[in-house]
Amino acid sequence: MKRYSTVLFWHLVLRVYASLADNCTDDRPQVWLGYATSECDLTPDYCAMFGLDFVCQADYNDGDDCLSGPGLPGSDDPRNVLCASPHMNIWEPTPATTLNVLAYNIWELRYLYYQSGQRERTCRIPQEIFRHHGDIDVIIWNEIFMGGCFPDDGISIVQMLNQYGFNHHTTRIGEYTRDISKQPENGGIFISSRWPILEEEEWIYKHRTRSSPDTLSSRGAAYAKIRKSVDDETMDYHILGTHLQAHEGDKYAEARALQAKEMHSFMVKQNIPLNEPVIYGGDLNTDMYTSPDQWDQVLQILEADMPPTVGPLNITDDNQNNDVIHLNSTSWSKWIDYVIYSNQHLLPNNASQQSIKYTDSEPFEVCMSSIPVLTSRHVYPYELLCRESWPITDLSDHYAVLGRFDFTDPGQPTLNPTPSPLPDACYDDRPSVWLGRATLECELTPAYCDMFGLEYLCSADYEIWDHCHFKTDTGKNVRCAVPQLSISSSTPVDEFKVLTYNVWELAYLYYQSGQRERTCRMLTEVFREHADVDVISFNEAFIGGCFPTNGASFRQILDSYGFKYFTDTVGDFTPIIPQPENGGVFIASRWPIVKWEETVYEDRVFASEDMLSAKGAIYAKIEKSVDGVTAIYHVLGTQLQSGKRDDGGIEVRRKQVQQMHNLMINQSIPFSEPVIYTGDFSTDLYEREDELTDLLAILEAEVPDIHGEIKFTIDRVNNDINAPSTGTSKWNDYVLYSFAHLIPTKSSQEAVKYTDSDAFPVCMDGTDLFAGYRFPYDDECGENKTITDLSDHYAVLGTFHFTKEEVSSAVFGTSSWYIVMLGFLTSFIQ
Repeated sequence: MKRYSTVLFWHLVLRVYASLADNCTDDRPQVWLGYATSECDLTPDYCAMFGLDFVCQADYNDGDDCLSGPGLPGSDDPRNVLCASPHMNIWEPTPATTLNVLAYNIWELRYLYYQSGQRERTCRIPQEIFRHHGDIDVIIWNEIFMGGCFPDDGISIVQMLNQYGFNHHTTRIGEYTRDISKQPENGGIFISSRWPILEEEEWIYKHRTRSSPDTLSSRGAAYAKIRKSVDDETMDYHILGTHLQAHEGDKYAEARALQAKEMHSFMVKQNIPLNEPVIYGGDLNTDMYTSPDQWDQVLQILEADMPPTVGPLNITDDNQNNDVIHLNSTSWSKWIDYVIYSNQHLLPNNASQQSIKYTDSEPFEVCMSSIPVLTSRHVYPYELLCRESWPITDLSDHYAVLGRFDFTDPGQPTLNPTPSPLPDACYDDRPSVWLGRATLECELTPAYCDMFGLEYLCSADYEIWDHCHFKTDTGKNVRCAVPQLSISSSTPVDEFKVLTYNVWELAYLYYQSGQRERTCRMLTEVFREHADVDVISFNEAFIGGCFPTNGASFRQILDSYGFKYFTDTVGDFTPIIPQPENGGVFIASRWPIVKWEETVYEDRVFASEDMLSAKGAIYAKIEKSVDGVTAIYHVLGTQLQSGKRDDGGIEVRRKQVQQMHNLMINQSIPFSEPVIYTGDFSTDLYEREDELTDLLAILEAEVPDIHGEIKFTIDRVNNDINAPSTGTSKWNDYVLYSFAHLIPTKSSQEAVKYTDSDAFPVCMDGTDLFAGYRFPYDDECGENKTITDLSDHYAVLGTFHFTKEEVSSAVFGTSSWYIVMLGFLTSFIQ
């Protein structure tokens, strides 16, 4: 593709002056408030509204919008402000034999339901936690439905936690697994840890009270095995976080008891050694004071003991002293949030739980009521849409509960544990799944593992919490594991291999396409053929891959193959209305991801299927270290609007690419570091070369030379998922490099056709809408097909070579000013 030599000239000129305007450079999680709120004339004081630090002030870029047009009345110079998460010093860790666990219901319901100062409160929560309790090891989150703070614009709770040293998180319950036709909301529950999470799994509750709002949410239990290591001493802990059925009354209490049974059974199936601790935490919605019988029942079901309470507070749900709620001295005060421990596993020699009231030292105004329907977004207290506001200091309607556990001189359980007799072959560290639990099938045999390209481990009788479609006295369950692979050593630090792969994993809500059979095989084949790849950029990974809630998700399989670093999936935390589906794009890396950020596209073709998905772009800053030398690489992944020229698709793709380019610019990336763009651009290299040229000009990017025998990424002739087809084969997927940053000395991209060596049957039915997974032999499957290809797209492998001296050191600084000016000159020259 044509390179713009004049732009390169200015690139070289401007680099000399780049270091003069670095005041907006900051490595902390940050947000441009004007872009996130569409406000104008912002001042440094706006950062304080959210408890954030002011970084810098700047003019709006051309094409950016703010709520009041070019400026507020009387202003000719609207200004944007950059705000960052405050610095915080984390305390030294406690010994490995102690664990401090915080359970916190932060009341972050979506704006669709009501306003409660969600942004103002949640932006402050992590800093207040670590300001007062910097020795916390684990946090169990409840009611974090959107992601906290500004999750789509650079500051989510997870990003702030990463900043403060909490780098390990489970997937939020129901994120990739819920049936959105029945449960449009995720579960709002996940676990964050200062220490590595070795295993994670989730369970969505089957029992719930249909007449309550809880039916809309995929509440359940999250499990994490956490390894704490301090001063050469290591100890494993097993954490379960949950949020049980809300409301008072017999039917709700019964639902909580049944959910507690499900969680206990879920714990049992983890096969946790009796000499390792098990801790439960979360909002259990059972008051130990007014409903002691119900609380005793929950403890008995869980086979758990409650630590003694300490501290001045004896409630966690306070309607008398919590200023987030309308204060009413006659209303309830309850203790319904807990951190408790299993009495069937290793016992602490000392334990306590304490109610913690997190507040801001200064009151801040929030909107507490707005005009319904019109406000599925955050509303500020000064907006006309806000019907009622008041100043608050409390950060949630619940108080947190801090459990402290000391296992320095532990006790042993005295009761008989729930038996879980399993053959020795069932114990395996690889990602694995009990097929009966995942598919509700009966009479399973080892051959069922082969259906998904998995390896058979063992067979076992169904246990009391398992279900299958038909009553049987002889039914057997089978456990299947991801195949073992030996991953090769890495490439040199100055070589970087990036794979982009549209895996075609649409939700079953739309149609059947062999999602499980294909995605369970996919990563095994990727690493079997290209074990030295550095980064994988996924497209259309909407569900999570393979069996995401049963022990074998994409992320769990990647982790087992040495890819331990991931971004979130684009759009995970966006409102479900009007986009019920996430964006399906995430980045996985063999090397640490030291920073990531996303943007959800504002433009899409009206009435197209893309309207249902929160398509966008994801950015990851990756630190590759080999033989003591470190290089920084910047990778962006996306999937652009699908469709033709005449349906508005081409103009929408231009706007989306501009938004992705703005995401890159906002990172203030040094020109001496490489920038790589990846994904499905929905633009054919051959038939739409003029459109592709426009997109490349916006990105200031170039297409590497194409190597290999395959000349298409969508193949209508030789891909047995697509064929036979009368459509046109295309090259729509790319791995590009920015020529406004460090340019590779050599680069190439190659289409890769991943297949299974043996054909396998799948259900290919587009008529059975709103269905769950279908086996190819199901009567409900309207059509099945035998295939070898693993997606309707081929992957694209980009390989980039740099000189070690250039890629491992930055000679000059850079700034957002430099990149903005370069972009301006590009537009001017064109």
